[in-house]
Amino acid sequence: MGVGFTHSCGLRTDNIIVCWGSNYEGQLEVPGGQQDDLPTVPDNPADLWAAGVTDDGLTVRWEPPLDDGGSPVTGYVVLIDGPGVEGRAVDVAATRRSYGFENLLPETQYTVWVAAQNAVGVGDEAELKAWTKRWCPSRGKYELRRVGGFLGLARQWRIYALEEFKAADPDYIGGTVVVKEGDEGGVVFDEDSLWHDGCAWIFGDAAVEGGSAVVAENAVLAGTARLKGSTTVTGDAVVRGSAVVSGTASVYGNALVDDATVTDDAAVYEDAVVDGDGVVVEGDARVFGRARILSDARVYGDAKVSGNAEVSGNAEVFGDASRASRVRGNAVVRGDAKVYGHAQVYGNAVVEGDAKVYGHAKVFGNALVKGNAKVAESVEVLGDALLAEPLEGGGAYDGSDCSSSTQVCRYDGTQEYKRAAD
Repeated sequence: MGVGFTHSCGLRTDNIIVCWGSNYEGQLEVPGGQQDDLPTVPDNPADLWAAGVTDDGLTVRWEPPLDDGGSPVTGYVVLIDGPGVEGRAVDVAATRRSYGFENLLPETQYTVWVAAQNAVGVGDEAELKAWTKRWCPSRGKYELRRVGGFLGLARQWRIYALEEFKAADPDYIGGTVVVKEGDEGGVVFDEDSLWHDGCAWIFGDAAVEGGSAVVAENAVLAGTARLKGSTTVTGDAVVRGSAVVSGTASVYGNALVDDATVTDDAAVYEDAVVDGDGVVVEGDARVFGRARILSDARVYGDAKVSGNAEVSGNAEVFGDASRASRVRGNAVVRGDAKVYGHAQVYGNAVVEGDAKVYGHAKVFGNALVKGNAKVAESVEVLGDALLAEPLEGGGAYDGSDCSSSTQVCRYDGTQEYKRAAD
């Protein structure tokens, strides 16, 4: 070809890299199948999270990179750093989406990086920091001493620790407290109500009265709390104060139930908080996410409260199996407000006072519904709208003056009603 004045390179469709140039005789022909761009290393994995954590192990999962750089991902490099495993790296096949590390130290923070690689090289990494859990007994952590049930009365046993371990601190959520060998715990009415495995514990005057009720894994029961029926408190949940969990209700995850009543088939889980001696969560209700149920609020039927939502005061959220109401996002329902039927309140919306939202109504955005206002049927209240009073004669904002079977009525604060197609 002679001495080139200029040159270029490209990747052919058969994945062979070729280069060409020009000299005083002119530009040489571009080889057939040349592509404009050379491949690069992949992006970092799209997501990385802790899928399983124990006292001595950590399993991470990830999603493939959104961009493989123009060359297929051939594998992943997984690196962990922390006490005892400094700089440990492993190669993982391209078909894998997870990896587990073992023989780690309890209550220790580790950093994990995952990077995708292709024929060009290793791409940028995704990073995760995670703590291992505290060590918990795997067998026989307590003994039972009978303290009641004589003369035909229900049997009762007081629990006593057989070895030292750390249980969740019921007074400081996220903290731990040392249970020492010989420490006296609460009362159980059935020998299998407290699991030996894990760091579950019953403190002080708390009791498991239900014959099928269970405190397991790392959950704790404290104060004068009572478990009845066939209830379960598991995970890292805390039930304290004068709380009562009964029926077939369950509390799990990182949930906190303080002084409140959770009954029937209700469930409180994830990072939810149910707090207040007048609070009742019942029926098939679900409270989860980072939701808070406070004061004297009630959540029942098939209602769901999730996200960062708050239900407080004397508010009620309820519905039945076919018309389950939902409060989510950063929404707040308080005062004597009621949300029921198939209604939804979400976003940053607030429903308060004696307001009612029901039917298929939706309140969202930054909307505020208060006073004696009523929102019903398929009406939507959104934006910065404010509804503070009922319609003339005490009627509800139900869309009867603007909607048809193919429309919903929207109130967005800029006009009385705004028609919109479903």
